[in-house]
Amino acid sequence: MKMRRLLQVCLLVAFAMVAQGCYSLKQVGTPVQESIEITNAEQMATTSHFEQKKTIHHFIGGLVSPDDVGLEKMVSDAVKTSNGKGAVNVRIKYQQTFVNGFVGVITFGIYTPFTLTVTGDVVN
Repeated sequence: MKMRRLLQVCLLVAFAMVAQGCYSLKQVGTPVQESIEITNAEQMATTSHFEQKKTIHHFIGGLVSPDDVGLEKMVSDAVKTSNGKGAVNVRIKYQQTFVNGFVGVITFGIYTPFTLTVTGDVVN
C-alpha cells in the first residue's frame, strides 16, 4: 500500500514538472512622445529615483503572453514626472511573487501573473 502511494506522489510530481509552461518577457520598441536616453553615464546629476511596478498577465501555463509590456513607457513616464532628460542605472526585475504564485496555483495555471519592477534614477 505504501509503495502504491509513493508511486502516485512521484507521478504527480513528475507531471507537475512536465506541465510547467515557459514564461518570457517580450519587449517591442513602441514609439513614445519624447525620446529618452537610458545610460549609465556617471557625470550626469541625478534628480530623483523612481520605481514602478506592473503586473504582467500570462495565461494557459505561459503559452499566452502579452506582446508588449511597455517598458519604455514606464521609464518615459518616470522621466516626465520628474521633469528630467534621461534615465540612468535602470534595472528591470521580472519575478513571480508569492501572491502571483498562489494565484497561479488556485487557477491551476490558467492565469499566472508576474510582477515587473523597473527602477532607476532620473537625470537632467
